[in-house]
Order: sequence, then structure tokens, then C-alpha cells
Amino acid sequence: MPAPISAPRPPRATRLLRRAPAVVATLAAVLALAPWGGAGCKSREGLTVGAYLSMTGATADFGTQTKRGFDMAFEDVNHAGGVRGKPVSLVVLDTQGKADEAGNAVTRLIDVEGAVAVLGEVASSLSLVGGRICQRKGVPMISPSSTNEAVTQIGDQVFRVCFIDPFQGYVMARFAADHMHYTRVAVFRDVRNDYSVGLARAFVDEFRRTGGQIVAEQSYSAGDTDFGAQLTSMKSAAPEAIFIPGYYGDVGNIARQAKRLGLQATLLGGDGWDSPQLREIGGPDILGSYYSNHFAPDNPSPRARSFIARYRQRHGEPPTSLAAQGYDAAMMLFDAMRRAPELTPRAIRVELAKTRDFAGVTGVITMDPATRNPIKPAVVLRVAPGGDVFETTVEPVSADTLAAAADATPDRIADPSRQRPSGGGLGVFFQQLVNGLSAGSIYALIALGYTMVYGVLGLINFAHSEVFMMSAFAGFYCANWLGYRQGLPFPIAAAFAVLVFAMVAAALLGVTIERLAYRPVRNAPRLTPLITAIGVSLLLQNLGVFVFSATPRSFPSIVAESRFEIGGVVITNVKLVIFGVSIALMIGLDRFVKKTWTGKAMRAVAVNPDGRAADGRPRRPHHLAVTFALGSALAAAGGVLFGLDQTKIEPMMGVLIGLKAFVAAVLGGIGNIPGAVLGGLLIGLAEQLTAGYLSADYRDAITFVILVGVLLFRPQGLLGVVRQEKV
Repeated sequence: MPAPISAPRPPRATRLLRRAPAVVATLAAVLALAPWGGAGCKSREGLTVGAYLSMTGATADFGTQTKRGFDMAFEDVNHAGGVRGKPVSLVVLDTQGKADEAGNAVTRLIDVEGAVAVLGEVASSLSLVGGRICQRKGVPMISPSSTNEAVTQIGDQVFRVCFIDPFQGYVMARFAADHMHYTRVAVFRDVRNDYSVGLARAFVDEFRRTGGQIVAEQSYSAGDTDFGAQLTSMKSAAPEAIFIPGYYGDVGNIARQAKRLGLQATLLGGDGWDSPQLREIGGPDILGSYYSNHFAPDNPSPRARSFIARYRQRHGEPPTSLAAQGYDAAMMLFDAMRRAPELTPRAIRVELAKTRDFAGVTGVITMDPATRNPIKPAVVLRVAPGGDVFETTVEPVSADTLAAAADATPDRIADPSRQRPSGGGLGVFFQQLVNGLSAGSIYALIALGYTMVYGVLGLINFAHSEVFMMSAFAGFYCANWLGYRQGLPFPIAAAFAVLVFAMVAAALLGVTIERLAYRPVRNAPRLTPLITAIGVSLLLQNLGVFVFSATPRSFPSIVAESRFEIGGVVITNVKLVIFGVSIALMIGLDRFVKKTWTGKAMRAVAVNPDGRAADGRPRRPHHLAVTFALGSALAAAGGVLFGLDQTKIEPMMGVLIGLKAFVAAVLGGIGNIPGAVLGGLLIGLAEQLTAGYLSADYRDAITFVILVGVLLFRPQGLLGVVRQEKV
């Protein structure tokens, strides 16, 4: 019997490429599960104190600043011999800014690491999660900076070293009325953030009690990038100031967009503004704004001056209140541990409640034993070019005084000043159209990449949104390398260079993804390429966090900003650049696909994937690479224009925007290039009109309502056609 003929073994390079999808998925899983932000290890000797902070995510700078304060306090106590001769170690776990991660972190700190006390979190919404676990397990917790009054209401195990939102709202309302003499103020709050909602409520109550009028109230959600619809509505109400109780990343972006719309109102805020990133993201548009805080960097007390000098020597910049409060929280804990008869969670909790006249770097702290809130003053700071400047001090008031003030305020719901302004007319409507077309142009550019790849390959490239993100960072670094922050002699040519560089970099990334991840599984069952696409997306997301960090960045102004007004409608040159570049690229793509030989061949492959050229060679691999390159380059243009318009970029920016662009492609008819453009523009307009005339809370929801409607009533999309397949 003849020996069986064995197939020749594929070359080594081919074997490696076939393993690429598995490697990509493995790397994505490793990066997704990696504990970014760092954690300590369990102490084998001495005492262990746990801390949970957002070391990655949208508020990573808060966690970084607070941990710096913790580190200095632990170094000081251990340098002095520890607590009763025992060294104290710190274990820090990253919450990633997520509630479920906060709960997991606190559980691990107590059950696994054996922490006798817990420090954290900074965000009130996460402290509410961690505080409940500490209360249930009988371990004291001190929050350095969570100001929502509900945090310490959890139970007798939960303390803080910062003042609470009712007092902070009282401070800023009094500052607006008594110090600035404002009578008309708008409020812009993060509707999904306990801190922001509570602070806004306190401000509204006290400002109305002074006789002031709240002329408009708008909302957004943390992570939003486009605030044009809400700001347009507020502009029509003509406020003298806008109170924004949000976090620095969103506030800086809001300040930039408000000035572009011609809103001249003074911006006011709370301690969530306290970050060096505020001036970087907000640029000159945030200067002259005011916010309440727990600590002034020019504090004259000897203890504060010593802390500031040591911090500056170590980190090269003055400390924020987050660092100062982190230091005070840890030092107050050590003070209670020294006074406790035994170093157990129960004994430490009792001594924390007895804290009196503790000399911290943020001031003298006395703990209210009933509420476990500190009695301390607040400061108001002015945002200035070289750093925040002390403006005034507001002395503490009792909880009873704040409660009486709230009770004396007329019912909020019945107050006509809370109603949405009915004016604005056509000017507001056309402003919303301009805003919507600008956002829709960016969605359209990204949607074109989805629709091109699907039209030729039949694949939904879920990594496309991360190509958009990566290209925005490519443009960011190119602009900084060219020196945009110092000014350029030929700005137009340099801006063009930034755009071209980002598009070329994205094209190379797209081709690499196609070659390493998608081509080896081209003939596999359809589920395999889909899983590979998700793996590539996760890989790039986490690679972005690892390389660029989670801290938001301010995209350089590569176009000198100017604006003009027509009939109350503000049109900026940035919007005109977005329209012009988007239209030029869309027309160029249309001409390329319809008029060039390569474009015609791509269309032929889309219709007949198994077709061959005249010489018998397959067309497909070459044209797939071109398709990925073009689609990625268009996403890069969208990334640069997005950074130019919305100013703030960060590694997770592509997730929601990519989903919306995908919905735009489906709406227009996925695989149809004109349909992708139409879908993007319609999604942009729908979002702006919904946010401007209904509520910003439904801005994202309307996109997916449209998707469901399309799938139910016209699954092929507006311009798509029904294709019949033989079976």
C-alpha cells in the first residue's frame, strides 16, 4: 500500500500569521485585566492601611494627586517610628472610576490584605459603595474628598476630612450673590454624578434664598464631549454666571465651547475643578473663573508652607487640595491610632470620632461626633495663568443652619425660574443645526470606514473606533512636536501637516490590523473574525491607556480660533474647517471609488468577492489593504477634527463615538458610501435637537432608538438595497 502523501508544511511566517488572532485576543485580555494604577502587597509585619482610588479612568488625576498625599504621610509616620513602634504599610487598589471595582477593592483590602482602616475614595459615588462595605464589616473609613452628605450618613464607620456639599453650595451661592453681586445664574450639572447633583441642589437653594434667579438648568453626563446644545439653550437665557459642579476634564471642555459660542458668563464651580489639567484643557477660556476649595496653595500657615515646599520639591509643582486632603486624612488616622487603647478597627473608630483641633495642612479640623463631618472653613480660588489664586474665605456654618436655609427655600418644582426658557426662536434653532451638522460631519467620516470595510469584506471592524482614538493622539503628538503651544510661523501649512501625518499613521495602523488580525481568519466561520475584531478593539483601548495614560489631554489649537455672528447664530472658523475638510474628503472618496481603476476594482470585489483579474490572479488581498487604509485615514481625519472641535481627548473616547458612527452607517445603509454620509449627518442633528429641545439626558438614547427603528422598519437602511443570496 503506498504511503499517504502528506501536505507540505506551511512556511513559518504563515504559521505565525495564523496564530495572530489568538495572540491578539490573549494580549487584549491581559491588558484588560492588568491592575493599572498599582497596588501594594500585604504587610507581613506591622499595620496595614488600605486605600482605594481611581488611578485610571476619567478622574485618574484625582487618584494620582491623592495618592501623593498618602505617600508623604506614610513616609512621615514611618520615619518617626511608625505607630507605637510598628511600621504602617499602604495598599492601594485602583477602582478605575467604576462602582463595581470600588466594591471589589474595598472587600479585598479588608478580607485579603487585613486592613485595620481604609482611606478613600475621592468620588462621592464610589465612596458610597465602599462605605457600605466598611460599615458592614466594621472597619473605619476616611474619605479625603467625597463631599456628598450621604457618604457619612451610611453609618458610624464612615468619616471624612472635607466639608460637605450643602456647605460648598452655600459658599458659592453666597460668593455669587454677595461678592460678585450676580442676580441671574444658570446651573449645568452632571446628572449621573451624586457629587454634582447634590452640589447643584445646595447652590440653587441658597442662591434663590438670597433673592437670585436661576434662569436655566441643563445637564450632561460625565464623559460627554459635545456641550453645544445645552450651552446654546443657556445662552438664550442671558445668565451672568454659570455654576458647573463637575470635574476638571468636563469643565475645561465646557469652558472652551462656551467661549466659542460667545457666552461671556463667568464660570463658577466646586472642588471637583481642582487639578492642573483644568488649565491645560480649558486653556485661556477657563481663566477668571472661580471655584470653592478646601485648601489654598498660597496658605500662609507654617504647617501648610512646609507641606507645600516638600511637595513642590518632590513633584515640581504646587500641591492641589486633593494631595493636601489625602495627607490630612492619613495623618488624622495616625493620630487616632496613637490615641486608641488597642490597634483594632473598633478602637480606632472611637478615637476618630473624638478628634478635636487636629492641625492639618488644610486647616484645623474638629470632627462632629454625630455626623462624622469636619467643622472647617472653605476658600474660594480664582483660576489664573500661573496657578489658582486665593480670593476669599467663608467660615463654617452648622448643619442646622444649612438645613434651616434649605427648608426656608420655596419649593423648587413650583419655581417658574426652573422652567426651560421658551425664547430663543429661530436663532437658537439654527445654532442647533450648525452644531448638529458639525458633529454629524465627524460621525460621517468615521462611518465611512465602517461601511467601506463591510461593503468589500462583509466584516464589522469594531477596532475602527480605536483607530479613530489612536489617530487623534497621533495628531496631538505631531502638533506638540511642531510647537503649536508656542506658535508657528506658517500655521496653515503646519495644520495640514498634522492632518496628513495622522491620516498616514492611521492608514498604516489599519493595514497592519488587516494583515495580522483579519487576513489569517478570512476564510474562517463568521464568528471568528467578529471575535478577533473585538479582541483588537480591547487591545488598542488598553494599549492607549498604557501608552498615553488615562489623563485627558487638551488637543492643541492648530487653527487660530475666530467667530462671526449672523442673526444670532455664531459660526466659528473651526466649524467651517470641519465642514470644509469633511466635504472635501467625502467628495474625494466618492471620486476615487467611482473614477479610478483601483476604486472600480474594489467595487467589483464587493459584488463578486471570488472574482479574479484578467491575468487570473486574485484581486482581493491587495484591495482589502487599500480599503482598510482608506477607511482608517478617514477615521484619522475625524479624530483630528474631533480634537480641534471638542478639545479633550482620552484613550476611551472612541467607544461611544464609534458606536454612534456604526449606527450612522446602519442608518444610511451599511456598505453604501452616500448612506454613511447621510446617516452621520442625521445622527448629529438628532442628538443636538434632542439635547437642545428635550433633554441632554436623552442625547445618547436617541441614537439607539433610531437604530432600533431602522432594524424594525427598514433593516437595509435609508439608501441601502435588499440583497438576495442564493442558498
